[in-house]
Amino acid sequence: MKYIKKQKEPESLVQHRCELHATYDNYREKDELRISLLNEQGYICCYCMQHIGKHNMKIEHLRPRSKF
Repeated sequence: MKYIKKQKEPESLVQHRCELHATYDNYREKDELRISLLNEQGYICCYCMQHIGKHNMKIEHLRPRSKF
């Protein structure tokens, strides 16, 4: 597995977390987050080391969204 050094989160995500009833489902700037994650990972999947892009990636969570 590729180690990913976390960088600064997109400002839209930081602001969204401050909103009342903020959830991932009602976060509208997912494409901005995808681009940020792709840049952070060098467009490489940290699991399989294959090249990834905005249209063939998933945003994952270390902790299940249903519990946190």
